[in-house]
Amino acid sequence: MSSQSNQSGSKSGSTNTHSNSGTSSNRIIKDGGFGSYNNFNAAHGVKPGDHEGHTEIMNAYKEADAKYGKK
Repeated sequence: MSSQSNQSGSKSGSTNTHSNSGTSSNRIIKDGGFGSYNNFNAAHGVKPGDHEGHTEIMNAYKEADAKYGKK
């Protein structure tokens, strides 16, 4: 019953803050109509467990939001 942070891929909380754009991963997934991390990854050809691939694509979205702004 400890309050350790969950690093095992839990979807609760925001752990994908690798970009300074201010856009959360959850917001990108929701606004993009993907519905879930699994759908986002599948749409981009990212295999389950490929955290590096997910992060690389997510950061590209965040950089685009920061550069071009969200409309």
